[in-house]
Amino acid sequence: MSHLHALRSKVTGDGCTAAPELWYHDCCVEHDRAYATGEDAGGVHVTRAQADASFRACLRRCAPGIVSGLMLPWVYWLAVRAFGWRYWR
Repeated sequence: MSHLHALRSKVTGDGCTAAPELWYHDCCVEHDRAYATGEDAGGVHVTRAQADASFRACLRRCAPGIVSGLMLPWVYWLAVRAFGWRYWR
């Protein structure tokens, strides 16, 4: 049972990990899935750079205002580009 639990957490993700989730929880979970599987939500193979670009686009769509929609997505994207290599598949 612990193997199934570990696999489930790997595929579902943990959200925005070390960053505030704000309005971005669903984007973070989808990004976690892409990192764990190397595939987008449709099952198409993606590179890490593509997963990160999709993540930034999702953050921009989900944010309610200018600061949260323009500035914060770039901050989150920079963080995953700088430190995300550790988590890529």
